[in-house]
Amino acid sequence: MKLLRLLGGFRFASQDTYRYMYTLVWLRSELFGITIRLSLLGAVLISFARDEWMTGFLFVLFAGLLALQLKELPKMHRHSDWSFIYPLPADLRARSARSIRFRIHTACMAVLAVPALCTMPEPLYAPGLFLIGWGVPYLYSIMRRES
Repeated sequence: MKLLRLLGGFRFASQDTYRYMYTLVWLRSELFGITIRLSLLGAVLISFARDEWMTGFLFVLFAGLLALQLKELPKMHRHSDWSFIYPLPADLRARSARSIRFRIHTACMAVLAVPALCTMPEPLYAPGLFLIGWGVPYLYSIMRRES
């Protein structure tokens, strides 16, 4: 339950209903296994990379793959009638899905940043990679929301 609260960032309030639902959906679906496997595979490959360019490439590659997989999370229960019977604002569902996707992606990026920090010759390269790997999908989601 503590992991669920940490990832979801919710309290027992009506505005956190969809965040709770999407956190459970992620934990109980194949997306959980996919994100865990991609994060661990990326961490292992980054830890064996000896060149900073290869480390950067692997970091950005796995950041993109994780973002690509996690973009399917809001689509998981879009046709379920049960999620539409809650007397909640319509945009709360989309905001909650984005919030959970952002938190999961950030946690996965932190897992990838640890071996990158150990293998990069300059200690500031890993936080830079973290910002690039986290920022590009975030900016992409903002641009898609506006159009």
